[in-house]
Amino acid sequence: MAESEAYLGDIALREQENDQARALSKQALRLFPDIRIAHYDLGVLASEEGNCAEAAAELKEAIRLDPKRPTRTSGSRRCTVNRERQSWQQPR
Repeated sequence: MAESEAYLGDIALREQENDQARALSKQALRLFPDIRIAHYDLGVLASEEGNCAEAAAELKEAIRLDPKRPTRTSGSRRCTVNRERQSWQQPR
């Protein structure tokens, strides 16, 4: 059930239903805290809102849970990653 919630949240995020995506991802993590896609989606949402610290924490957790799966954000996000420093910041 938790994975279903997480994947529904991912679909909602892709459809730009951000409130629904956030609620479904958080529900999934309450049921099972180690779901990579839910952490990833919450990181993307935080990045879109300009909350770089939260974005970094969620995306780092997604990477920790599945280091072989690429984690990327598009240019539309408000936070960028400096891969050399492994730090997140707002673009200038």
